[in-house]
Formats: sequence, C-alpha cells, structure tokens
Amino acid sequence: MDLGGGYSAAATSYQGLVGYNSDPFTITDKVADVSRSAESELAAGRLATVARAAFGAQVSGPDLAPGTGTLYSRASAWMGDRFTLALGDGSPFSSIGGGTVTFSFDLTGEITVSGPFVAGEGYSQLSTGFFFGAYRTGALDLWRQYDDALQNMDFNTANTLYAQIQGLEITTSGALFLDAVTAQRQDYLDSMAPVDVYVPNSETPTVIDVSFDAPDTFEWLVMMQSVAELDASLSNTAVSADFGNTLLARFSAADDVVAYSSSGLFPGTAPLPAIPEPATVWMLLAGACVVVLAVRRTTTA
Repeated sequence: MDLGGGYSAAATSYQGLVGYNSDPFTITDKVADVSRSAESELAAGRLATVARAAFGAQVSGPDLAPGTGTLYSRASAWMGDRFTLALGDGSPFSSIGGGTVTFSFDLTGEITVSGPFVAGEGYSQLSTGFFFGAYRTGALDLWRQYDDALQNMDFNTANTLYAQIQGLEITTSGALFLDAVTAQRQDYLDSMAPVDVYVPNSETPTVIDVSFDAPDTFEWLVMMQSVAELDASLSNTAVSADFGNTLLARFSAADDVVAYSSSGLFPGTAPLPAIPEPATVWMLLAGACVVVLAVRRTTTA
C-alpha cells in the first residue's frame, strides 16, 4: 500500500492510493488500453477514484472465447483517523452516557459503457464500491498489517489479522454503484446482498449516512474502489467507472461535543492535545515537589 506519507507511526491516520494494476498490452493483435487514478485528501475529507478499460478491434488472429483472459483497471483510495470525543467543558463524552455520532458521505460519479458489455457477467465487471468501518483503537494498525500481508501473498496472516479487525468492530457499512442496466438485474443484486446498490449520478450526490453509538475514542476507515474489467473476448468496447469528483466525508455529533483527531487534519476536528513525554512528566512532577517543599518551609517559618 502506498500511503503517500500520510500514515503516522502511531497508526492514527492514513491516506493514500492502492491497487493500480495492468499496463497496456496486446492480445492477438487486439489493442487493450487502461487508465486509472486515485486521490486521498484527509484534510478535505475527500477520496477520488477513476478506472477505465477498453479493447479495440480484432485486427488479426482468432476470436477469443469468453474467459480466455481479462483486462482490468482498478483504483482504490483510503483514509482513516482516530477520534477522541469530549464535551465542551473538557469532560469525557461518556460522562453523559455517550451518544450517537454520524459520518455522512456525498458520492458523485458516473459509469459509462460503449460497446457490447454486460456488467456482472463472466469476467467483466464495472462498478465503484464504498466501505466504511468504525473500530475500537488498534484497528488502523491492523489494517496496515493486513494490507502488507496481502501484498506479500501471506493469506494465512491476512486471515488472522482480519479476524482481529472484526473483533474491534463497532459498525461497518458498504455500498456498490452500478450502471443502470446491471442495477435492474435481480440476480446480480441478490448476489451483492446485503450491500446497498445505487445508480451513480454525475450531478446530484448520493448521500450515505452512517450513525452509531461511539465510545470516547475510536478509529475509522473509509475506502472507495473503482473497477473496470473487460473479458478478452470483447472488441470495440470501452467502460469507465469515474468517481473523480467525488467522495466528501463529514462528521457530526451533538452541539456540545468536541471531536479531536489524531491527524489534526479532518474537517471540523481539533488537533488532539499533546501528551507530555515521560521525561517531561517527571520534570513537571519534580517541579511540583520543589514548590510543595518551598511552601512547607515558608509555613514552618
């Protein structure tokens, strides 16, 4: 995973790009082309992903049978943070019994098809997926280790880490954006259950709200992935899952609740107050002892 320098050593926040695959290549004189891009901007609460794939005409050679090969373009963007909630007077969020918080996501995009293509059939796919998860502390670091394990093809470790991540889960939510034709196929929708399915709109955002009862401190992760896959048997076909505008995240809680973020970046949050280093703490305690002794001596005199 390329975290773009935004991931802290304490696993409190990260943002970046992951999942670029497939360079242009030729199959039996049929030119294939892919393009993809992804952006992650924690300070704006923004993710953007675009995936495109296209096959030209079959110039020579035999027509390929379905399933012979696949051209795929995938782009993913991630961001996450650790939030600490408190009341305006500095008392813990839990001192009033906690309460509900909400993450809202505006997703704007467009899925386009040119040529003979049916999404969800065979080896051809065209979609943009959305995932959000809120967790108890420690999950972001596990997600990083999980991705490292996948990159190294260490699936046993990845499975173990994922089970640990699930053990820290507070809530998760997912959605899938499909073209209008595929979104009308009940068999395909059934295979996607229980994920919510939407038809994207290039002008009006689709709003997804995720509400949950939050502890004083929690971590969250949001991911978006666009996939444009074409079966090698297709010709003169181009597909695009374009969410380059696109995901904007917001956080809200009760009016008297202050949200501190470990990143100090996410919109509407305040930087988490620094915790003194151990040496600094000892110096403060030593200073306090000196003051106490001085007061006692003055009183005795």
